[in-house]
Amino acid sequence: MKIRTNFRGAGDPHDESMLSPSQRTLELALVLLRRTKALITLLHDLAASVDTTSDEHNYGDDTAVWFESGSKVLAYVRSDHRFNPESFKDSLEEQGVFVERDALAPLLANMQTLSNAWQDSIGEHGELVFYVDNC
Repeated sequence: MKIRTNFRGAGDPHDESMLSPSQRTLELALVLLRRTKALITLLHDLAASVDTTSDEHNYGDDTAVWFESGSKVLAYVRSDHRFNPESFKDSLEEQGVFVERDALAPLLANMQTLSNAWQDSIGEHGELVFYVDNC
């Protein structure tokens, strides 16, 4: 399972040689989550936390999770104290998705680290899209 944004100027989004060490670490953290459903649910929870619309669409082996206001999402990731493993663990459990705190901590930390780079992925209408590899 992998997650990537629609980075502008990047080469083939499936070319892992283009990934930075932080992005590789993020992918390893995602492996710990073990389930695509948990990650997608977490992304929708993130949208709900900032009161923006989210949607998902499946494209073959990928699921695209779209956020209406990418700036609000990234500002929350960067600086809100509620963006933490305990908060998401509780929220996921309320929805019947069980994830270990130790799996969430590196994922959320890496999301915070990458949030500045992801700012460049916000579309012309303010949207942000994450692509989750379902394999």
